[in-house]
Parts: sequence; C-alpha cells; structure tokens
Amino acid sequence: MKYCPNCGAQLADDATFCGECGTKLEDSAASTVTASSSAETPAAETVADSTSSTASASGAGVVSAFKGDMKKLIIIAAAAVVAIVVLILLLTTIFGGGYKKPIKKMVGLMNGREKDYNEYMKISAPSFEMKGQKELLDLAKKYGDEDEIEDSLELTEGIMEDLYDEFEDEYGKGWKVSYKITDVDELSNKDLKSYKESLKDTAESYKSQADYYEEDAYFYGEELTKKEAKEVKAVYQEMAKKYKEADVKKGYEIEMEFKIKGKDDEDEDDVTIKVYKVNGEWILGDGLFW
Repeated sequence: MKYCPNCGAQLADDATFCGECGTKLEDSAASTVTASSSAETPAAETVADSTSSTASASGAGVVSAFKGDMKKLIIIAAAAVVAIVVLILLLTTIFGGGYKKPIKKMVGLMNGREKDYNEYMKISAPSFEMKGQKELLDLAKKYGDEDEIEDSLELTEGIMEDLYDEFEDEYGKGWKVSYKITDVDELSNKDLKSYKESLKDTAESYKSQADYYEEDAYFYGEELTKKEAKEVKAVYQEMAKKYKEADVKKGYEIEMEFKIKGKDDEDEDDVTIKVYKVNGEWILGDGLFW
C-alpha cells in the first residue's frame, strides 16, 4: 500500500495516478526524492562545514601546540648551549686555563725567532705597561733624536738575536724548544703579596723617573722644553699609579720539563716559573731566560 503524497489518499501499489486528486505519482515520487535530497544537502553541507570547522579548529590547535612545542624546544636548546659553554669555561679554567697561555706564547715566539723584544714584554708585563711604553716611544719619535731611537730599538732586538745565536752554536741549526708541564701549584696569599710588593717597587721606580722630568731634561738625546718634559712626566706618573694600584688575586707555580733540540745536540732540564693574574690578565712573573 502507498499513499498519495499530495492528498494522502490510499492507493494501489501499482497506481501511477492518484484517483482522488490526479497527482501523477512518478513525478511526485521523483519530486519527493528530489526534495528529500535537497533537504538532505544543506544538512550534509552543514555537516561538512561543521567537519571542516572542526578540522580547522583542530588544525589550528595542532599548529598552536606545535608552535608551543617548538618554542619550548628552542628554549631548551638555548639552555643546553649555555650549559655547554659554561662547562667548557669551567673545564678550561680547571684543566688548562689562561694561566698556561703566556708559556705557550713564549715558546711560540722563540720557535718563530721573534726579534722584537716588545713581543716578549707583552707576556711578562701588564698591558698598562705596554701602553705606557708605546706612549713614550711616540713621544721619543716626536721630540727625540732619530739616531738615539734607532740605537735603542737595535739594542733590544740584539738581546734576542744573541740568545738565538747561542742556541744555534750549542744545538745546531733548526733548533726547537718544547715543554711539558709536570706540576701546578696555586700560590699562597703570602706569595701573591710578595709579588704585589715588587709591583709597588716598580711604581716607585717610575715615580722617580717622573720626578726627573720636573725640570728641563734630556729625552732620547734631545733636551726637552718644560712643556715637552711635562708630557713625558705624565706618562711615567700614570704608569707609577697603575703599578701601585695593580690587582693581584691569583698565581701559580708551574714545574715543567723544558727541552731544546737541534741538529747537533739537545738538552732537557726541569724548570720552575711563576705566572700571575694582574688586573684580570695572566702574565709571566719571570721568564725562562731573564
């Protein structure tokens, strides 16, 4: 049994027209199916839209979560890098820190046959000393005699040349120096105090130099005017002040096996030197040969 979709009359199963209202059943059925499909379509679209919205919301959530995770990963990675840097610094301090650098530098200068004595001074004197010496040399070039300046530079260069010649005579051409640190002991407060006193002695020496330039004085073979002497005096005064105020908080006594080997001979000896941290920089308290 079926019913007319238009008027509701009961019809035979094989009826193609409604006997009551004349509605053609195929068209109606088709219409009904079409209407049903049309009715379902918005729902399907709604479901699709809903699904799409849900998917979008879900996707946004995933992206947001991903960004959050990435941010966390970046922070963790950055923290890890910082931790590694700190670890390296600690290991460098404990197992081969800056206090060894002056020794390594000195040996490198010797093997490179460096003749400029100032290069050796850089590892055995505070940086303020080197600054003062440069200022004095500049003033010498400005006010002093050129021949006197040249003689002074040749004298310091000759010190290293003589040393290298001695090594060549003793050990032969192509000599090289090497070393191996065998023991390191931290210096006591008493040792540090004693070294600081030696720096104060240097301060007094520079103060005396400054006093010399109170009046007209000779500087690299030339007599200075009062104005020129005042400039030189100011440099010595500043150096004296720096030495007096120098901060010495740490030092080490280093024992090592020092070796010189050349084509003709070689020699090895146990050597003890001291290094000090002056105003935050490591310098040799004494060298191997001076």
